[in-house]
Amino acid sequence: MHNYIIVSDDKEALKDKIEEIKKTLTIEYDYSNYDLDSDDIYDVLDEIQTFSMFGNPKFIIVSSFEKIVNVSEAKLNELTAQINDLSSENYLIFTSIKSPDFKLPNLANIRKYSTLIDVNTRNFSFDSYIKKYLSSEGYEIDSAAIPVLISYVDGISSLKQALDLLMCYKLEEKRIVIDDILKMISKPLDDDLYALTNKVLDNDKRGIMESYRDLKIRNIAPTFIISLLIAKFQELYNAYMIAEGTRSVNEAKKKIAEVFGIPEKRAFYIANNTRNTNIKAILKNLKALDELDYNIKSGNIDQFIGLELYFLR
Repeated sequence: MHNYIIVSDDKEALKDKIEEIKKTLTIEYDYSNYDLDSDDIYDVLDEIQTFSMFGNPKFIIVSSFEKIVNVSEAKLNELTAQINDLSSENYLIFTSIKSPDFKLPNLANIRKYSTLIDVNTRNFSFDSYIKKYLSSEGYEIDSAAIPVLISYVDGISSLKQALDLLMCYKLEEKRIVIDDILKMISKPLDDDLYALTNKVLDNDKRGIMESYRDLKIRNIAPTFIISLLIAKFQELYNAYMIAEGTRSVNEAKKKIAEVFGIPEKRAFYIANNTRNTNIKAILKNLKALDELDYNIKSGNIDQFIGLELYFLR
């Protein structure tokens, strides 16, 4: 049995790695998918033990690997016996979009007999991916356009969508430049929220209202903006506590990326903010936003008026 555990923070990156393994196969396989969120480990065991109608070996993908922690000892022993079958040509691929704790006995047991592949995007070269993806379709991209495109996406899934859109747009010319990205790709909402959060902390009233206007143009409801701002301030508070005691932005960046499970590119901006932010200001805004959220939901104030009063306070 060929056993793998693939860990990623991006579903598209995970799929790409599975496809990469499939391309190495030289014979026909029967493919099946299970998810331990909804399927029992016995379903997987039945699949392994049932002979294929055409005698083909099996390629079995099992999502939510971290749920193995809840499997009984009897089931785990049976699974371990199967994955230790050296005569089997089957492939068993466990996947997880979280970071499993391999110190836990059940996970450690499976890890012992499997190849671990880490494809977290914080270790991922977006530059190489963009060039390879476009080149395979006969396209080119200006080197200056690559960092702009990377700044507009938040993972491999959104990057692939952006590349597919750009290729359709430049179907004839097959060369992508900065202007194409600015015309065709929407700036991530997250970036606008980070910018708005910074302007709130800087008490930049003009900048706040400009950012708010941009969000209104995109038809984003005030209640949604409030919930996102609460999430951003909470994230900033958590990052502040994580980065406390670090000696540099680079050290804080690595620590935040590891704890949050995010790319270091995004962790850098968060780490930089923690260096220039007063913790009292973060807590003051969290309290004000929580009160505003409560008053809107209680019908005490209109959501548009409430948010604008918060911005102008």
